[in-house]
Amino acid sequence: MKKYLKAITIAFFIIGLFGVLSGSLVMLHYQTTLFAGTWLAEFVSGNGIEESEALRKLIIYLPMLIASIGLHFKQRWGRLVAILWSILNIADFPIGTVFGIIALWVLLKKDIKKYFGVDESKFI
Repeated sequence: MKKYLKAITIAFFIIGLFGVLSGSLVMLHYQTTLFAGTWLAEFVSGNGIEESEALRKLIIYLPMLIASIGLHFKQRWGRLVAILWSILNIADFPIGTVFGIIALWVLLKKDIKKYFGVDESKFI
């Protein structure tokens, strides 16, 4: 089961890294106001779909990248972030659904709970 955990950790890292990089690069390309001090009013007042899509990528893929780091270093919080991200990602049909279900299947196994030092009687 640990090889599945390693595969999920690597997949989380690669997908999260590319998502965060692509979102950041698009925001920097459009010289978005999200990195400035008064970003909220200017962002709401009139930005294109490109910037909002880049912001969505950052919001979705940054926790995935953080979860992969936590999983790699055997942290309980990394496992919890990965479980929460997997639950939320089930709505992203079809790839996110499959990936979320597989990640949940691996992260909720008794072997993995023991690996992270979680009491086996607890659900999460």
